[in-house]
Amino acid sequence: MGGRFSLFNEMFGKRIEVVYEISTYEPNHIAAWKTISGPLPLTFQRVFEQVESVTQVNFLYEADRMPLIFKLLKPLNVASGKQALQGDFPKLKELMEARDI
Repeated sequence: MGGRFSLFNEMFGKRIEVVYEISTYEPNHIAAWKTISGPLPLTFQRVFEQVESVTQVNFLYEADRMPLIFKLLKPLNVASGKQALQGDFPKLKELMEARDI
């Protein structure tokens, strides 16, 4: 593993770059990554499982040593994360169907 990728976001009016490192990847089953630079130490995991005739996707997000400001803003962060996931679902579905994951 160890591949890296960057995403850019805006937080509190500032553009920030977050660098992630892939920690686990098993095609058609699991993808996991963690932040290696950015404002929050986060880990992400997506597990794909065949359940009857559909693919079930399980998400796990964990934050370690979260700064107090982010703890106070947790409800806002959770809502924002859910909204981002909803935006990801159509593209994820498209990719899964195109690649038969």
